[in-house]
Amino acid sequence: MYLKKIDLDKRLVSDKVCYEITELLMEINTYEVSTMIIREKDRIIIKLHDKMVNVNITDSGYIYAYDYCNSSVIKTSNVEAYHLLTETQWIDPTKEMPEHDVSIVGKFRDDKGNIVIAICKWIAKRDMFSGGNFEYFSSGIMRVYALEWFVGWLPIENVIL
Repeated sequence: MYLKKIDLDKRLVSDKVCYEITELLMEINTYEVSTMIIREKDRIIIKLHDKMVNVNITDSGYIYAYDYCNSSVIKTSNVEAYHLLTETQWIDPTKEMPEHDVSIVGKFRDDKGNIVIAICKWIAKRDMFSGGNFEYFSSGIMRVYALEWFVGWLPIENVIL
């Protein structure tokens, strides 16, 4: 799963997350080097003064380390760093619910702790989510997700599956 646009707001991508992404990418402990975080409109820059390197996180989800002495990219994002960044983007259903009958990407955790990510719709009248594709709907088979399993959601127009 990829997101078309990452919201880099400090409320979502905290300084702590920036340091964790830097540690994953650079394989260092950020407490052992001099760092500074600069937030711009479309990117976050984590300056590692001791290493002469910037770690950049862009609003397109591209994460890379740039050696500013040699003017070159030295490392690009790894899966763990990108996963950590995308985890910050899930909308908390205790703060905001999706609109009724609008397709979303929902994140559900069952009673065994398994995570399910599915395209679904919030059916407000029935306090449930339904999901599936046209073939399932036309045959009368539909997957139903319980509200108590719902842990987050993303607008479908921002997600590439």
